[in-house]
Amino acid sequence: MNYLFIIAAISAVPLLVTGSGPSPLTEAFGANNDICGLQLCSEIEGGRDAWVAAQAGESDKDAPDVDVAGITVPLHKGYHDGQSAYYIITEASERVHADVITQSQGWTVEYVPSLASVPEDVRSVTYMFTNGVRGSGVHGFQSEVFTSVPGQADYSPLAGHIHVTWYEGVLPKILTSEKAILSAAEAGDLELTELDVVINMPRFAMSLVQSETLDRTPEKILRVPLHYGFYDGQKVYNTILESSDKTHSELVTRLQGLDSVHVPMLADVGAASVSKVYFFTNGIEGPGVHGYQRQVFTAVPGDEAYSPLSTHVHVTWTNDADPRLLTSEDSIMAAEGSGDVILTEIPIVISMPLLPLDAKQVMELPQNFAPYDDAMESMAQEEEMMAQEEEEMMAQEEAMMEEPKEMELRLSRANVAVDIPLHMGYYEGQDVYYVITDTNDEIHAGIITALQDWRVEMAPFLGNAPDTALSTTYMFTNGVEGDGIHGFQNQVFTSTPEQADAYSALAAQMHVTWADSAAPRILDSEAAIMGAAGAGEVSLDDIGVVINMPHIVWPGGQMVVKEDTSINDDTPYGGGQILEIDTEEMTVTFVAHRGWGPDGRTIYYIVTDATPSGPANMMGVVSADTSAALIANSAAVDLYQFANGIAGSGPLGFQPGIASSALGDAGYSPMWRIYIIEWKDPADARLLETTGDIQAYLEEGLITVSLARPMDSDHIVNCPFVDPFQ
Repeated sequence: MNYLFIIAAISAVPLLVTGSGPSPLTEAFGANNDICGLQLCSEIEGGRDAWVAAQAGESDKDAPDVDVAGITVPLHKGYHDGQSAYYIITEASERVHADVITQSQGWTVEYVPSLASVPEDVRSVTYMFTNGVRGSGVHGFQSEVFTSVPGQADYSPLAGHIHVTWYEGVLPKILTSEKAILSAAEAGDLELTELDVVINMPRFAMSLVQSETLDRTPEKILRVPLHYGFYDGQKVYNTILESSDKTHSELVTRLQGLDSVHVPMLADVGAASVSKVYFFTNGIEGPGVHGYQRQVFTAVPGDEAYSPLSTHVHVTWTNDADPRLLTSEDSIMAAEGSGDVILTEIPIVISMPLLPLDAKQVMELPQNFAPYDDAMESMAQEEEMMAQEEEEMMAQEEAMMEEPKEMELRLSRANVAVDIPLHMGYYEGQDVYYVITDTNDEIHAGIITALQDWRVEMAPFLGNAPDTALSTTYMFTNGVEGDGIHGFQNQVFTSTPEQADAYSALAAQMHVTWADSAAPRILDSEAAIMGAAGAGEVSLDDIGVVINMPHIVWPGGQMVVKEDTSINDDTPYGGGQILEIDTEEMTVTFVAHRGWGPDGRTIYYIVTDATPSGPANMMGVVSADTSAALIANSAAVDLYQFANGIAGSGPLGFQPGIASSALGDAGYSPMWRIYIIEWKDPADARLLETTGDIQAYLEEGLITVSLARPMDSDHIVNCPFVDPFQ
């Protein structure tokens, strides 16, 4: 169950990969339908449309090397009206949420109190879950649900915050729309609590193909265009995400290669929620938004006046002035005071968050991402600062190399071989080989255990599995004698792993009984059985029994057999779970992995199938999409795996996992809902052997426990517990 792909960042989704875009624009542009550059649109032949076209043509004609870099930030998945909605989180009006999200996403969310002043009619609404189904949401549960997305009239990146809390005793499920949330609230299943918290959560419009690609991708990142400007003579970094002005959005999109979204309602955020940014409309040519020197900010995160929402002030050099690089508001005010520049406030509000770059990220920026030739002194100072930061980083790396090696647990008999009896059945007239490991019915458990001389385990909760998580198997109670479970012909299946949308190892059992007047014969397909039933030759009885019957060999395929069939404590977890398939002796040899039950007792388990396809393929087992229906169902139980801490034989390369139930427990099931445990500081890691250990360290705040969602999908693994020494 190798989850290393969970932390692999995506690198090739068309919307998300930003390279050099078109050239910087070489003219100012209008704030509304009346202003075109530095004059009224009515004064220009052809009006606004002609002026916009001229701007685009001019920027393409004189295109220099674009001075726009990029930086990756965590991308989150939420929902809107049942569809995926992708977003980033940059600021919050409340410190606790800023800290919580910073910790969960590993990227700084700035605390900006002024966002609380954004009027309610300029906010969208976001529902955040505080309990229920574990997932990648802000609070560790299911993903957020939005009421609007880019392109809708009521879209705003500034999200008001409503907590969704499931009531005790209610079985939670994934909700993907506001309508579903409100229906559940009306039914008395959950409580809604509106908080006075505003979070900047820019969402991104994308095609269905892009969205589906992201849905199948492990941990997601967005590469946003990176600009820089100045604050009090120092370089600061920002991106441009939204604007209240359509023309501005279109032209910035051309500049940076990623959509700057037009959000008209930003114009109404109010003076208390914005800071000020100066843009230069002439003077020293360069990669600023208008084709001249870069912008100057008046506040940065941590300042009381800072906001990611910025008003727009044009700085225009007079004809008599000698343009020079201005890198602070004080220098701009001094230039205005001496008559060198004219300042013009433009009624635009822009979302252009300043981004927190560490020294390593700064050092990795492209070489052309540098100040202008006129700013050599500033560049020299910055190079000196970067050199100092590099020395500090090298010192830190040397100190890390001197740290003691990580702890390692070498568990005896961490992997053992287990031989399991094979059975043969039919699908569409062809042979299927399978194993039987668990059932919810005591009578069938006893019958099959005696038949195969290998214990079938009781898993009562399998009877709670929904129909969408089950396939159907026909079991004969009379007729032609044979090797079937009841001593008659072999079972008949309705799907195999080749039918990926229908296959499930969990099979609902249908008894087939020949009528006294019929002439029994071998029926080797569902169609043949239905034909006999239609003719009155057999009767069919759904007996309410579910049996775990994973397929090993089927028409057109089989489970992966490991290349290296030797077995030892260091046998790799991935690359297949089977050592040998012998259809003559009717046995299959699995690798049984060692772990702990809830009370610390030793357990062994095999792996037969999983969803989604990513982890299934990495483990070398069958991909069974139907199992996703068990994510919030009692037929699946919890299994905890470790993503850091003590190195060992667990699936992630760390200590073995801990199950919430084991063989003989009333709550045992072979279907496992996987949780990931991480030590906040790996140096604190200790060997955990019971669910009580997990709870104790969770309460102490030393570990985090989160639902594994590889490919941002519901994740269930069929891991039957076995006694390899029976």
